[in-house]
Amino acid sequence: MSVKINLLQSQVLKLTFDRIEQNVKGEHKIFNLDYAISYDSKDVHIFSIIFQAQIYHPKEFVLELAFSSWFRTSEAITDDFKNSNYPNINAPAIAYPFLRVFIANFTLNAGFQPAMIPVINFFEEYNKKSNT
Repeated sequence: MSVKINLLQSQVLKLTFDRIEQNVKGEHKIFNLDYAISYDSKDVHIFSIIFQAQIYHPKEFVLELAFSSWFRTSEAITDDFKNSNYPNINAPAIAYPFLRVFIANFTLNAGFQPAMIPVINFFEEYNKKSNT
């Protein structure tokens, strides 16, 4: 398959940020991430990766957000494409650094230490999701 994908744009869809004064969930930072693929019903060349992230930083803040990155394909999206590495591994791996930078910059500009979320191996994540 020689389909090419191009990142069109990324956007924060939802954001909540709360400063916390006391440690109510424990002493450790918590980071949760999930993502889903959405296909445009009107354009057979467009799909998006939608990340849902939660960050709990003890005695600092709680941040939750939905972040989407839209992609355009060089060819019409087919079932073969949907089951390939392009939307399941490659696109999340392309979009995720933009999410990481946004979170780090947002928390820094909010007056906190930048939240540095971990690097993720989307090949392993896809295999975990496929085996459940």
